[in-house]
Amino acid sequence: MMRKIDPSDLSLPGAVATGLFCLILQSGFPSLHTRVFGQSATPGMQLQAAIEKENGEGDLKSAMAMYEKIAGDGGAPRDIRAIALLRLAECDEKLGRQAQQIYERIVREYGDQPVVAQARKRLAAIKQQASPQPMSVRKIPTDEFGKMGGLRHRRKTRRLSG
Repeated sequence: MMRKIDPSDLSLPGAVATGLFCLILQSGFPSLHTRVFGQSATPGMQLQAAIEKENGEGDLKSAMAMYEKIAGDGGAPRDIRAIALLRLAECDEKLGRQAQQIYERIVREYGDQPVVAQARKRLAAIKQQASPQPMSVRKIPTDEFGKMGGLRHRRKTRRLSG
């Protein structure tokens, strides 16, 4: 009989153990995962795998699909779904897309979750970028004849006379 293995039991460095763990999750062998861990992938494990796809492999499109699946899973815990939406919005921004609607959804639907503070911060930044910045007006010094540089002329005069 095969013994269930916990990732923390591995005597490998943390990054290697995490990499192997994520590899098993992403391998497409659910039966292997079930044999090793004794359960199917939880939403938390799926989220970790999506984060690894995003940050480790740089595959934003696959990670985004995984985040969307987690966010749409009504059986997943609220905090996991909220984090998945936040990560989805961040991926959109990395791709140069507008993520305002996703951030607004997080604020609207997950107001009780800690990630709402980050969503509000990003919304404020997006709105600030969208609003036109006020123009400043600067007066250019002129001499008595309306020529520019009048102030420079007066400075030279003072230095020479002083």
